[in-house]
Amino acid sequence: MHPESVRTISKVSDQLLRERLEVIRVLIEEQDHYEAVLRDQITNEHFYHRADRHLNITEGGAEEMYHAFLPLETDDVISILVGNERKVYPDDWKREYLRNGPDGFFVWFDPAMENDSEADEQFGKYLIEKMKEFKQQGIFDPESIQALFKDIEQLRGDTEKNSGTE
Repeated sequence: MHPESVRTISKVSDQLLRERLEVIRVLIEEQDHYEAVLRDQITNEHFYHRADRHLNITEGGAEEMYHAFLPLETDDVISILVGNERKVYPDDWKREYLRNGPDGFFVWFDPAMENDSEADEQFGKYLIEKMKEFKQQGIFDPESIQALFKDIEQLRGDTEKNSGTE
């Protein structure tokens, strides 16, 4: 039986991470910021750990810690450990990573999904505008309806091609 990779667990407890991840090298250790390369002692997978401390002014200056764990490929680990490179946020955090979630758990976050929601919002605005124009024209015959649907489908196809979801 193979041990389960953290990458396959959708909701990861902070306790599991504390038990399994060990620090290979600390890259930055400051009062409000921390970065390190970690290794899963069970699966030998590596992660780039980033932690930031924030003061929540709206809650009377309560201190909050934000943690994120970016899975690393072997080439990434070597270039970081040998070349002292860093994974700069957000530029190098384009793929799915673990981040703080509710109740002491970490959840996977996919930055690409955030871009998709922006595209969806733009598409929604386009639909509203198209429907207003259609209604203002006041022509509701089958040909006009067919032309409206064709325009919408064409834009939808263009949007999917540009976002890589097709």
